[in-house]
Amino acid sequence: MTYLANTIGNPLQGAIFERVLKLPRPLTRKVNVTKNIRVPMPDGVELVADLYEPVGIEVVGTVMSRTPYGRVGMVSRTTGVPFAERGFNVLIQSVRGTHGGSGGKWEPFINEEKDGLATLDWIENQPWYNGKLFTFGPSYVGMTQLAILPGAGDRIAGAMPMITGSSLTDAFFPGGAFFTALAIQWIRRMTLLERSSVLADFIEIIGDKRAQNAMRSIPLKDADLKGAGKRIPYYQDWLSESVDLTGPYWTDREFSDRIADIIAPVHMHAGWHDFMLPRQLEDFAALVSAGREPFLTVGPWTHISMESGSAAAVNAVEWFTAVAKDDPRALPSDRVRLYVQGADEWRTYESYPPVGTAPATWHLQPSGDFGGEAESAGAPRRFRWDPTDPTPDFGGSMLDANLSGRKEQTGREARPDVLVYTSEPLAAPFEVIGPVSATIKVRTSVPFGDVFVRLCDVDENGVSVNVCDGIQRLDGLPGPDEDGVREVNVGIWPTAYQFGPGHRLRVQVCGGSFPHFARNTGSGEPLGEATTLVPVEFEILAGSSLTLSATPIDGDRG
Repeated sequence: MTYLANTIGNPLQGAIFERVLKLPRPLTRKVNVTKNIRVPMPDGVELVADLYEPVGIEVVGTVMSRTPYGRVGMVSRTTGVPFAERGFNVLIQSVRGTHGGSGGKWEPFINEEKDGLATLDWIENQPWYNGKLFTFGPSYVGMTQLAILPGAGDRIAGAMPMITGSSLTDAFFPGGAFFTALAIQWIRRMTLLERSSVLADFIEIIGDKRAQNAMRSIPLKDADLKGAGKRIPYYQDWLSESVDLTGPYWTDREFSDRIADIIAPVHMHAGWHDFMLPRQLEDFAALVSAGREPFLTVGPWTHISMESGSAAAVNAVEWFTAVAKDDPRALPSDRVRLYVQGADEWRTYESYPPVGTAPATWHLQPSGDFGGEAESAGAPRRFRWDPTDPTPDFGGSMLDANLSGRKEQTGREARPDVLVYTSEPLAAPFEVIGPVSATIKVRTSVPFGDVFVRLCDVDENGVSVNVCDGIQRLDGLPGPDEDGVREVNVGIWPTAYQFGPGHRLRVQVCGGSFPHFARNTGSGEPLGEATTLVPVEFEILAGSSLTLSATPIDGDRG
């Protein structure tokens, strides 16, 4: 096999990323870069990779990163040179059929296990490989790690899957609702990558107005034409296959049933405002239940976050080096490290959820109060969901960094289609760390609709800021009782949050959050085909509640 000529990595690039990522000082500024290495797959397809090798220092291990985002994009640039300068060979590979020259057909998620394991076989036969392989990277690059870890056995010395998870359906259909903002922005990004990695990164950072306009498409099957400028076959598949989220289309693209088979050391790196968080925490729990000892870091981050990338890179360099050198003194002393929002501090724990956490149920009262004893009677509270004027979203776990995270909720809470339930001011701090869920008793004028629930923190000045939220689509759920009432369980994003003295807890209940999630048209028409927009009358009844994972503020936190 013939490689292209080696080139010396740009020392200035390394210095820039050292400062941006807040990395420790490098061991060398000299890095050999071998571009366009062709890695053969068993079916004859060749995938293209770049190899970064440190010069003049001992190589402690190899880091593999398999990406659909191009080998010169931001994700790759923050891995190749920075890790090589700190003692690692780094192989960055373009996955099948993607920008950068890899052969085969681009079909998201379906080929990553077999191609990743074949690449692992190839690495183990290279003269520069010293027997210690690590995997690193965010989002889809994290999924490529989870795809191979169950089948790789002990061949991988350490893996850091970042802001990712093992379930595709959890990402695109949380609570059965279609995550429009993710799907449209992602297919737009993949199309931009065909032109330029730099352009795709830039548009993602500043916000993609074209993608945001395409999210409003009716019918949704035309959003790819408006956002990407062409039909995207796999996007059309997502829409058509939404009728059966447990069918073979989805199970063939997921790895959640094999997470317990992973034996390699794993450090999960997550964000409280990342859309992959619930599944990532479930993956962590599956490893713990299987007797593994994974690490977990969760920060106050969104999916697109330089702070998250910086923290992960620093953690990975330290952890991979310690593992490679068999140095237990350099390993993290605590398995779980969480950033507690509100308190604005990092804490370490022995487990997640922390020891001492207990469920606390707060009730949504017909009066609009939040808390107190459950009431069995009282007039229902009503609102009207109008799909022609869908409830807009502010904050949360969207892909767009400019729209995600903690945002003031004043405008949203003033809308007539949003009910709010507010507690009395707290006399003392109240802390929630772990799962959050809602049970909403609802009656609707048609069988179709969504229930969206958001927990907020209201400060002494009355400013409301979102903490966490979740959605549940009614379509396909068991029908109502003889009184037309359904008891709907809404899974809400986990959180770690301290509500301060004088603050109040507030819950929003509405019929959607747009364009985060596709508007429920109220018509029952197929997701991609729906054009008929039917308003839905909602009644929220007494007996609705929110269950929080309350933690003791004083005493043992571990």
